[in-house]
Amino acid sequence: MVGYFGSLNFEHEDITMSRLDGISKTSAYLKPMLIGAPFEGRGDLNFRF
Repeated sequence: MVGYFGSLNFEHEDITMSRLDGISKTSAYLKPMLIGAPFEGRGDLNFRF
């Protein structure tokens, strides 16, 4: 919502889990937090893109 389009980093330090498992578990955890589109009812300056 603030216009950040940079990268996202995470640290995978579990030696018992593969890197691929770490990536899939991290993405599954973060995916519900993603916002697809801003609320349509706001028109103030903080919500204009």
